[in-house]
Amino acid sequence: MGAFIPPQNYGMVEQDLYRSAQPNELNFPFLEKLHLRTVIYMTPDQLPPALIMWLEDQRINLVILGEEVGKRSPWKPVSEETVLEGLHLLLEPANYPMLVMCNLGRHRTGTMIGCLRKLQGWSLTSILDEYRRHAGAKYRLLNEQFIELFDTDLVHVPQRRPPWLLPTAAPPPSSRRGAEAQASEPVQEQASKPKKAADSAVGAPGVGEAPGGASAEAEPPSTAPAAEISVSTSHGP
Repeated sequence: MGAFIPPQNYGMVEQDLYRSAQPNELNFPFLEKLHLRTVIYMTPDQLPPALIMWLEDQRINLVILGEEVGKRSPWKPVSEETVLEGLHLLLEPANYPMLVMCNLGRHRTGTMIGCLRKLQGWSLTSILDEYRRHAGAKYRLLNEQFIELFDTDLVHVPQRRPPWLLPTAAPPPSSRRGAEAQASEPVQEQASKPKKAADSAVGAPGVGEAPGGASAEAEPPSTAPAAEISVSTSHGP
């Protein structure tokens, strides 16, 4: 039984999505277990003939996203157009299982995965932590700055997307009704206060008004003598 050796810098990004450096013949048995359908190669360098033959034998679709040699410095981050094209492939479920790779699986692959994490809503601290785990001491601040400034609004997210990419939809109707009810409670309370005050003002006797609602006009004092009240007491037998 042969050994299964993963490629250098191999890692599982999400379900059926992997990353690594450029594999060699020792890694082919391991990669066959992944049942890959697509490989994104983010380097303009020519692939080894053995790797090309293996991809053809496995009927794996190879997509090369590296800029042409000599047109871009290897020290600069990948272009925004390249990242957008790569994310378009990553958001298509028909391309899975998929492997994203470059020469060493550090910078170009790390930048692509970092922009994907930003699209997933990861915090910048978590994104850069993952990038540095794979880049090691060779991490580049230019790549980290590219990830930080990358505008996810430029990415078109299709309706049919990988299951691990949650849609940024509005809250369910029940949550919205609860939130609206909570938001309207203070307004209703404030609106009811003047009404209660008005009701109490109507019910309470005002100045110069009798409790029954009639006008409490002052009457002249009566000059008639007070009626004598006789109290009779009856004694029982």
